[in-house]
Amino acid sequence: MRDGAHRLDAAPARLKRAGIALLLLAALGGQSMNDGGEPRIGPAEDRVGLPADYLATFTRLRTTPVDTTQVLVVYANDRAASVTDRANLPYPYGSVFVAEWRYADGQPRAGELFQIDVMRRGERFGTAYGDVRTGEWEYARYFPDGSHRIPPGRSGWCAACHQRPGVSRDFVFHGRFP
Repeated sequence: MRDGAHRLDAAPARLKRAGIALLLLAALGGQSMNDGGEPRIGPAEDRVGLPADYLATFTRLRTTPVDTTQVLVVYANDRAASVTDRANLPYPYGSVFVAEWRYADGQPRAGELFQIDVMRRGERFGTAYGDVRTGEWEYARYFPDGSHRIPPGRSGWCAACHQRPGVSRDFVFHGRFP
């Protein structure tokens, strides 16, 4: 009988957490990922940077069709690529992932580049994201010319999305492991 009472006592807290999660999901779901969405928080300066030489110096990890119109091509620098198993997480400081978003033209192959996402792990990174912090990662989205599409100060949307893979994946969707 006591176990049943305990479950009933915990129900309001679970419902409250579920309600908050649904509100957050609804708020984020109505936002455009291209303009940064909400929350519009993040670091004041760009400590992420778009690595100019990533095509020549990073390891290409995967090409993943997103849908019939988009393909994601993921690259990692040596530090990030060195993690080949979840048992080796978290990623070392200095890890950088670059994700090219390309048009698919109805084919499961990469076409024209239209935006580039970069995430970088650094010591004491991520504090500016507050409640949507994802460890020590910071994010930015760039146009192909290297200018900001979503500057770090508005990249809270990126951090909120990267909470989905969670701490067990060190907040990374597309590392070396499935």
